[in-house]
Amino acid sequence: MMPRPIEDNANTFLGNLLRPMLGQATVLAQHTGVIVDHPLLQPDVFIAAPGRSPVVVEAEYEPAGGVEQEARDRLGLMAVLGRQRIEAAIALRYPDSVRTAYNQAAAVRAAQFAYCVFRVTKYANTPEREVKQISRF
Repeated sequence: MMPRPIEDNANTFLGNLLRPMLGQATVLAQHTGVIVDHPLLQPDVFIAAPGRSPVVVEAEYEPAGGVEQEARDRLGLMAVLGRQRIEAAIALRYPDSVRTAYNQAAAVRAAQFAYCVFRVTKYANTPEREVKQISRF
């Protein structure tokens, strides 16, 4: 069996790739302490921009069976930065070329990703603002 890089490495490379594309945004990969009341929750990539709701990217190697649920589970949570709710989350699947690459940074840069975007479309009219409806694109 060949040594393989862990998913956390790919997430860090993805964060590094996104950072210069997103200007003023804060892009954190594999960080804890970014979600209010969930200090150990570690989104794969967390993106926060001034005046905008934060976005979370959850990513897994193919076949990525649980990545969509992980992304959905982040919706409605409150971000520490900016104290805004996460209203969009991306579920991303890394192709095998990323998992098996010796140079994973280059593989992430060259990859064609499969992904979907989840967005909160309705909250409950309660103080807790529970997520009531989510759209998937």
